[in-house]
Amino acid sequence: MKQLCLETDRQLEIFMHPKRQDILLLLESKGPHTAKMISDALGMNPSSAKHHINRLIEIGLVEEDRSERIRNIIATYYRHVPVTITFLPLEEHKRRLVGEFLLARSAHLLYAAQQSPIDDDGALVHEHLSATIHLSRAEAEAAYRMLRTFIDEHQSPTLDSEPYHLGVVASRL
Repeated sequence: MKQLCLETDRQLEIFMHPKRQDILLLLESKGPHTAKMISDALGMNPSSAKHHINRLIEIGLVEEDRSERIRNIIATYYRHVPVTITFLPLEEHKRRLVGEFLLARSAHLLYAAQQSPIDDDGALVHEHLSATIHLSRAEAEAAYRMLRTFIDEHQSPTLDSEPYHLGVVASRL
């Protein structure tokens, strides 16, 4: 999996914009969209959608998927680029800011989900897990590698898959 390091203030400003996060979530969960489709789905005008798409392209999180002729107009579809984003080079206060932003975003997605964590078919649709676990350094590294591999293998949709948001925070105490 390609890794993307966001380290400048401009990159963070682009990444942390709430509308751009909405666009990323839409593209991740629903697949390629045109600027018009994004604007309709998110209640914004097409020129604003295109502006936000261009900023996300600038930092490498969105790319052109394909172009199609629709009623004699060439429509460009955009897709999310499956990358692992890292913030490690950032100064501590900026990493903390990004971490708080991502935690708040994950909480929003969790609580904006259906009321019941179980759907009508009995399937788990959302859950919040929290625990203190005890690991050796080797176990912590193995858990990280296992989770990283799992995420890398499941970032692209398949015919029988559904999108889930996964937010994981791990910190040695």
